[in-house]
Amino acid sequence: MTVALVLHRADGAPVSTSFRRTAFGKDDPFPRHREIAWEGPGSMSAGRISFIGELEVPSFPHTETIVVMAGELSLTAAGAAPLVLRPGEGAVIARGTAVRILARSRTLFVFCAAAAEGPNNPGITPLRAGSVRFAAPDGSVLSVGTGDALFVPQGAPIGWESSDRVAKFYVVQSVQA
Repeated sequence: MTVALVLHRADGAPVSTSFRRTAFGKDDPFPRHREIAWEGPGSMSAGRISFIGELEVPSFPHTETIVVMAGELSLTAAGAAPLVLRPGEGAVIARGTAVRILARSRTLFVFCAAAAEGPNNPGITPLRAGSVRFAAPDGSVLSVGTGDALFVPQGAPIGWESSDRVAKFYVVQSVQA
């Protein structure tokens, strides 16, 4: 069972998480850029995307929560002002949204995507301040610090501790049935 996966290290250090470069469904707007670390029930996945360029998506094919880790990403929904996301900032793109996606330079963001409709609650957590140690049932410990991004599947048997102040941006994605 997957307990927790590090999707990004702020200091650029390699992560031990295994990623698979593949599209998330046939209509994925990021088929060449998406790296999936976890796939779970309800046609959900989590991972990271490194992207530069511009996309016009007339109808986003799934619901996707994203958090920018490096660079800058601009999202413009039809008839709305651009939403510019910088490191540590995130957004949810709902299924069916017409959106323009722009990254003028290489941008890295982590994601949690849901293709199927139904209740699911995995979460991505970029740590904004402090450090946390996560303990798995097998006794292994995973340490993350400021700027790192972590994915924890719903129901994962995990405990955590911190000896300093922690600020996190925790995203839980639920998809309506």
